[in-house]
Amino acid sequence: MECETINHLNNNLISDVDKATLHAEPQSELEALAQKRRNKINSIRNLFINDYEQNKDLYEEEDYQRVVQKDFWVTRYMANLDESNEEIFGRIRDTMRWRKSYGVKDFDPLSLPKEFFQIAALIPYVPDRQGRPTLYIRGKMHRKVDKIEDRVKRYLVDVINRVDAMKEAHESWILIIDATDASFLNTDLDMIMFLFSTLRNRYPQGVFQAFIFGLPWILGAFANMVLAVLPSDSVGKIKFGGKKELFELIGEENVPDFMGGSCKINYHRVPRKALPCYELGEKELGLNRAEIDKLLKPFRQFINPELCQEVDTL
Repeated sequence: MECETINHLNNNLISDVDKATLHAEPQSELEALAQKRRNKINSIRNLFINDYEQNKDLYEEEDYQRVVQKDFWVTRYMANLDESNEEIFGRIRDTMRWRKSYGVKDFDPLSLPKEFFQIAALIPYVPDRQGRPTLYIRGKMHRKVDKIEDRVKRYLVDVINRVDAMKEAHESWILIIDATDASFLNTDLDMIMFLFSTLRNRYPQGVFQAFIFGLPWILGAFANMVLAVLPSDSVGKIKFGGKKELFELIGEENVPDFMGGSCKINYHRVPRKALPCYELGEKELGLNRAEIDKLLKPFRQFINPELCQEVDTL
């Protein structure tokens, strides 16, 4: 009887040791993985620091500080731990140099006419239910205008940059494209490719989901064409839906009125010193009044100055 008791105790002891070992091994693996990740971040960061020291004129100081101080500005360019440090560093180097050469932090909203802001086609708005910032793009407000296309792209980058900076974390914000009442006149493959290329290459792991709202059936073929040319990882973040799906994602109380939501926060924000289209068009673009009238015609129905709020900074 005594031997049985001792054997029973020994078996229990062995069992407890085995259980402890089983629980300890995963923890050890997690610790090793975390250390591998930390070492990789440090190595990539050192490559970037060395390049910065040799080419300071190619970088913005604040972008250098981002990479040095915030792990996310290293890991967001890292697809997995098995990628080479040089490959990940190359993405960071190219993006930070692009930020300087493209003038991301130097965009001047006064380079666009007052009417551009009055139609409210591009709207950083209130966070969703999870606290994620949101950016709305209103498809029916867009027309391809060659004279200001570069300025519009720069403004798009400026808005993406501001929204992305609101919560610098993995997949931390939502893009909503409102396609309601859009037509072929509003389609612009070049601008769409610029949007998704910028998000994928310059702000990877920023967007949690790109939600396409109210796509008209007539644009189905165009949408399929876009999906066919986008990389699979970009396509994987795109979801099509209506009001029900939008409210589930964002919350009715956080959605602007033009999409059926109940949020009352004003989204018609206009820079106080923005010039009217006629003045800016003549001064900077060399357009006469007839040419400006032609450019303004598709947008006049969306311009409501009485709804607008003048602001000093966007």
